[in-house]
Amino acid sequence: FLPGMFPASIMTSAAAVVTPKAYIFNGTDEYLKRTLSTSSPGTTKFTYSLWVNLDAFTGSSIDPTPQGAPFFQVVNTPTVTSFLAFDLTGSGDQIGVAQDSGSADWQEVAGSLVPDIAVSTWSHIVLRYDSTDATAENRIQFYRNGTLVTDADLGAGKPSLNEVHALFTNGREHQIGAEADITFFLDGKLAFIEVLDGVAVDANSFAFDNGGVWTRKPYTGSYGTYGFRLDGIN
Repeated sequence: FLPGMFPASIMTSAAAVVTPKAYIFNGTDEYLKRTLSTSSPGTTKFTYSLWVNLDAFTGSSIDPTPQGAPFFQVVNTPTVTSFLAFDLTGSGDQIGVAQDSGSADWQEVAGSLVPDIAVSTWSHIVLRYDSTDATAENRIQFYRNGTLVTDADLGAGKPSLNEVHALFTNGREHQIGAEADITFFLDGKLAFIEVLDGVAVDANSFAFDNGGVWTRKPYTGSYGTYGFRLDGIN
């Protein structure tokens, strides 16, 4: 990953607790990126966990783009067309993920975040993908500060049973904090970005309820072959 020159950050929270390390994005042109040089066979399971603190947010819908705040996007290169996008949407009260792969498209939105994800507060967000689950509704799950959020299908369907996801395929650029192809960038901070390849776990693997405050704890499981962890920078 190429963190660029992101400045230091001191981070506090009343709703969720992290430590004073973060990547700071200016909402204009800063993001992290990585393109695999080796081929992944794809995965039927992955988990994406991150802590987010927005400096600004302009609400909009997951379809059409742009979204309210981009967490990550995977794009096909060199054509730079969106393949998978994960965003905060609505008025800060929805989390959405959309796939556009031609033959296997779907869009999912988890709504009714209470309270909304507001500016200047920390939230822990987890996306869990497990296409091996016999129940279609469970193949994509969203968590906010440890709470499973009910999702609403936008009509494009669910991942099929045992659908192999090409999240880590070589030649696709993985962008964190941006949908750069539509010049849409996160305005805020991300910390403790953890991506698990071949592993589907819930939010309890990354944090716990500490007297009513959702508090980070170290993840101790496997990251898989292509998974990674980015704590942040001072």
